[in-house]
Order: sequence, then C-alpha cells, then structure tokens
Amino acid sequence: MTTLTYYDLDQLGIFAEISASKHDKTEYNWGDIAVIDASGSMKKITQAIVTQCLPRVYRSINVKPAHIIHLIGFETKTHYLRSTVSELSNVDISSNGATYMEGALRQVEKILKESPGTAFRIVVVSDGQIKDAGRSIRIAKQMPKALMDAGRSAPIQVAQVRMITHDKSDPDTLALSCLGILDSFGDIAIRTVDARGKDSNWTDLFCWSLLKRKKVNVVTTDAPSILQLPGTPPVTNTIIKIGKSQDMGILFAPGTDMNSIKSNNYPILPSNVNKGFNLQEKTLR
Repeated sequence: MTTLTYYDLDQLGIFAEISASKHDKTEYNWGDIAVIDASGSMKKITQAIVTQCLPRVYRSINVKPAHIIHLIGFETKTHYLRSTVSELSNVDISSNGATYMEGALRQVEKILKESPGTAFRIVVVSDGQIKDAGRSIRIAKQMPKALMDAGRSAPIQVAQVRMITHDKSDPDTLALSCLGILDSFGDIAIRTVDARGKDSNWTDLFCWSLLKRKKVNVVTTDAPSILQLPGTPPVTNTIIKIGKSQDMGILFAPGTDMNSIKSNNYPILPSNVNKGFNLQEKTLR
C-alpha cells in the first residue's frame, strides 16, 4: 500500500511525503504470458522450461490448473499457443531455426491491447542470441505509448531470464531485456541461469530466479517535480522507485494535483492521500 501526505508551501511548491508499506496486500487478477526462445541454440532447454519449470512456478504462486497461459515461442517463425497450466506439461515444442524476436513482441502487444484492464505477468527467456536485436528494441520502445493510446491502465510485471547454453555464449542482452520497459514494479534485472552440463540443477535455479523477485513500488506522475531532497533515490523522467517500507520526499510545483500520482500504474486511493498542516523539520531530513 502506498500512502501520500502533502504540505502546501504556497509559492514554494507542494511537499509530498510518499511511503511504501512492506505489508502491501494489493491483489491483481493476473493474466500470464510466457515468451520463450525456441531457436536451435536452446536445444532441449526450451522443452524443459515449458513442460517442467513453468508449471512448477505457476503452482508455487497458487495459479489454478485451469488458468490460461499465453505461450509464445520464437525462432525463425513465431508460434502462439493458449494453454492451461495443467496442459503445459504435455506441450510439444522443439528448438530449431534462428532467433528472431519481432513476431513475439507483436504478439505480446496484441494480447496486452486486447485486455487493457487485466494485469499481466510476462516471463521472457532466451540465451540472448537475438538476430533482429535492433528492430526488436525499437519495437519495444514504442510499446508503452501504443498501449497507453489503446487505453491500457493495468500493471505489468516482467521477469527476464538469460540462459547460458554453451561455453562461447556472451551475447548482447539488450534485445532479451527490451520488454523490461513495460514493467510497472521496478524490478527489471536479468536473471542468469547456467544450463550447461549433464548434472546441472538449472531447472531449480530457473524456478528460483522467477520466484525471488525484489519488491519495489514504482510511483509515477505527469506533474513536474522540481526538487530532489538530499539522501533520496534519483528521480528520472518522473518515475520514483520506492522499496518496501521506505519513504521519499519530493517537492512538486505549486498547484500540482496530488491525485494525479500513481503507484504501480494505479491511482493512489483517495483515502490514502492526506493533506498535512504541520511540516516538521525531521520530515525534511
């Protein structure tokens, strides 16, 4: 839960104290998208991810067996399948061809536009050998505005995993991570899982990497922030990342509408936006 207390300082601006509780109980009716590299370099890893790892991860977060997963496999061609969690273990997906991601990005955008009010979790997995990296990055950069123009308002959570599939693999991961631009929660780090060797326990590491996400609130506003107080995290392009159980103070321009501020793409509840009257010195420290 995010709360906001603001103090009107007249022509000096409006000082807002924003707090992110560690006891955030916000629940979403999640949709799920899995974007999986099915190119030849992934070998049998793709099949294991889809039939073993993903079902295990979804069960661990209490996703119902009948819940629909939008499964997108990308190689030279793009493959799209709607599967329930219980059916994932029977999906037959082979690894062949080169790694082209554009079609997968177009499919993700289509799904998100079709359900603008549904929160989505997106899992992206690849060994990073993306052939159309430049084009994929350009498409991803255009997606936030396209989704906003389509009326999308619900949050998106993106988890990205880079698989190490052979010894000489050291790819540019910019294309692999390009969907991170859609993440509403601030945790867009790429997890790396080493899948080399017959005795590798990579399936356990893969599941763990998806389940152990850092919890961060992302507070956004179109209002111009005019001062960053000492000791607070950097503010970039009106995006403010606040860790759980942390506070931040921001001075906004005079007349800023405090109800325009959002937490994880949702407006802060009016009951959690309060006007303060006695700004204490300790608040500014």
